[in-house]
Amino acid sequence: MDKTFDNAPYLLRCLHSLNSESKIPYWQRCHRLGITKSMKVKVLVWGKRHRSGYENESRVRYVNGNRLIDAATADPRTLALWGFIAGRDQAKDALNQEKNDE
Repeated sequence: MDKTFDNAPYLLRCLHSLNSESKIPYWQRCHRLGITKSMKVKVLVWGKRHRSGYENESRVRYVNGNRLIDAATADPRTLALWGFIAGRDQAKDALNQEKNDE
């Protein structure tokens, strides 16, 4: 199976720092490629930061494993807290549903 943006099984938690007081949290889709001797996770990351239109571009990054979550089982509320744009509407719906259930 070819690795693509659409079949990426993981999400990488990222934070773009504009200055000391302004930060943009976002998620990037990725594939886990392996683990290094220093216990970093080698991932193939899709896209450019939080921008849309770059889903076909990828690059290899080495990150701490605690920044990865399984995309299939990700909680929409967690994604909303970190500004996952593609899941924002689902996250809002989930939060509204939770409020209505209370």
